[in-house]
Amino acid sequence: MAGVRALLRQLAAERARRLDARPVRSIAASIGRLSRRWMNRSDFYRKKAVRRLVSRSGFSEGASNALLDSLFLELTEKKLMRLLRSELGDPAVLDRFRAAGEGGVATRARGPEVIFHVFAANIPNPAIVSFVLGMLVKSANAGKVSSRDPGILDIYLESLKRSDADLARTNAIVPAGPGTLEKGCAEADLIVAYGSDATLDLVKRLVPAGRSFHGYGHRVSFGLFAREALTRANAPALAKKTARDVWMADQRGCLSPVVVFAQEGGETSPAGFAAQVAASLKDLWRRDRTEHDLFGRAASIEAEKAARAVRFLRRRLGAGSFWESRPRGRWIVYHDDAPGEFPFSSGNQAVHVKSFSREEEVFRAIAPFGRHLQAVAVEAGARERRALAAKLAALGANRVCRAGRMQRPPLTWHHDGRPNLSSWVSWTDLEA
Repeated sequence: MAGVRALLRQLAAERARRLDARPVRSIAASIGRLSRRWMNRSDFYRKKAVRRLVSRSGFSEGASNALLDSLFLELTEKKLMRLLRSELGDPAVLDRFRAAGEGGVATRARGPEVIFHVFAANIPNPAIVSFVLGMLVKSANAGKVSSRDPGILDIYLESLKRSDADLARTNAIVPAGPGTLEKGCAEADLIVAYGSDATLDLVKRLVPAGRSFHGYGHRVSFGLFAREALTRANAPALAKKTARDVWMADQRGCLSPVVVFAQEGGETSPAGFAAQVAASLKDLWRRDRTEHDLFGRAASIEAEKAARAVRFLRRRLGAGSFWESRPRGRWIVYHDDAPGEFPFSSGNQAVHVKSFSREEEVFRAIAPFGRHLQAVAVEAGARERRALAAKLAALGANRVCRAGRMQRPPLTWHHDGRPNLSSWVSWTDLEA
């Protein structure tokens, strides 16, 4: 696989030629201009991406557009510069030495020459964000996409070539084939991988000593709604927001809620709330109108439903029910009063609404998954919400947000609880 080595070396040479002397604000401005084009639903590349997401990735047209909107609304020049300031202080440290406060010390930051990105097949957005972050620190970027689903990174890079040829020459997708992963890890200065824990373990073993590695593995997200949020006036809107969190990424990503814990004693019961979520999912699909080959989805959901029915019978639960789409295979909502049973993964828009009485029941259920906790949509009174957030942080959750916002994290969000940029760069101090 000399081709992979040669490609990464070529990218490193292009980075030195085209990015070393280029101001970081110019890079952010260029990416922002491209994002504005992608926000136009009649744009050629946007339409091409939507077709790919529907025909190859299996997303509905509505969900595809929602995913792209959430992505490019964050990749604006203003928000990119805000991210740089939040993590590096002065973005110009990527261009030259800058004063670093008292003592006459100046500092400069440099990104890796080449970053090798390894992507999963579940959702398309992380691949584009990862390349954008690499461009912001003036690194060349090489990406290995999944053979099962390549996503839309190639379409994004094609559009970048049309809008900023210099920047595009520092980015590429590596050719698939035996040895691609090994050669990419051996040649790059930083390896960034997304996928299952098993995938991350495999990639990490291939990283040579002295090279940096950042892995983003399997995570779970959920909702936690206190009784005061489940009023008759508020519950229907909350159900719509919850349904959108489930629908938008088809529950394939780490920000998709697999469970919603709903507290008993509110004006709307947890079972009543589950029915409202089901009605909202039905409405989202009615308005979407995308035709799907539902065979695989229906088989997956039927298998999950059968397994759950067995669990109901084994534990002889008296309070278990579900609502499912017609035709089957689009979505299903379960309700039960067993908060201690926490499914580690879901998918295909199968969400569990679980009744609970005291918050300790929820914390006991999620405690075993602490290092895998990602986002939690918390709805409660202001004081209680902050107290719940503190307890969730102690357990390992790295994002607490509102319902309806789970799939739209801000660019400054600490993905997997870590900085986005500052851990990718190295620093030089210039003393007076």
